[in-house]
Amino acid sequence: MDFFQHQDAARRNTRIMVVLYLIAVVGVVLAVDLVLGIAYLYAAELQFRPGTGPAGMLQAVPRGLYAFGALGTVFMILAVSLHQILQLREGGSAVAEMVGAREVSRSTPDLLEKRLLNVVEEMAIASGVRVPRVYVMDGERGINAFAAGYDVSNAVIAVTRGTLETLSSSSVASGRSSCATCARATTTRPPVGCSSWGSRCSWSATSACSSRA
Repeated sequence: MDFFQHQDAARRNTRIMVVLYLIAVVGVVLAVDLVLGIAYLYAAELQFRPGTGPAGMLQAVPRGLYAFGALGTVFMILAVSLHQILQLREGGSAVAEMVGAREVSRSTPDLLEKRLLNVVEEMAIASGVRVPRVYVMDGERGINAFAAGYDVSNAVIAVTRGTLETLSSSSVASGRSSCATCARATTTRPPVGCSSWGSRCSWSATSACSSRA
């Protein structure tokens, strides 16, 4: 798969993720309304009528209660989302720090980290984007990486310690090319947004692109 195929796949995956997020929000609103409706029926001690199914019983619930539940849920989502947006206003660096990643300094004495910086710089130049800040998740021994940020100007790339210790330079470059594609395709912004918008639903996407070996 070449760069442009990675780019198309990243954009397609972003669209799918946004659609799934919207479906999740609608599902949460419906679930809250269902719980409110059942609670109202029990509180009002409405008797079940023969020939009336669950749907018919729920129709006896005042429409205002459903509207209250929907608006209340949306308000809570917006309120928590605003709080999360403020926390993530710094873009990709905020996401990396949330997962416990450490920024790699260009003066690092670690040879593996130096190799990572060189690979990221080479891939950024080849992709035509500015060199992103690089983070390492020291406590993670698995092989994984992600790119995150609102746009290319504040995008970052984070890798696990296991990635540095296990993969060769060519393998690291392959994973970085996928994440660079995400940054160039501007697919990092929706997931950071979804991280805040989805926090109320306990459905959060904190990375724009995940690359597993």
